[in-house]
Amino acid sequence: MSDKQEEWRQLEQHAGMIRALAVEYGVGLADSFEAFHEFETQEGSLTDVLSSTNHPSGLGHVLIAKRIFNWFNCY
Repeated sequence: MSDKQEEWRQLEQHAGMIRALAVEYGVGLADSFEAFHEFETQEGSLTDVLSSTNHPSGLGHVLIAKRIFNWFNCY
């Protein structure tokens, strides 16, 4: 497994933990990991939304903002 694959695997595990905590504590979650995965499967490459393994690019920030705005019904 390459270093990039290992880093991505770790991000998947962290995303799973965060999702579980959101459910456990009954809090909302603007799931950026899910947004990036959806983008990758429907529109483009992860390199379009990530500037490094765990940091969003400008487009990645837009996807995150859209998820947050959905919680406030303003997008």
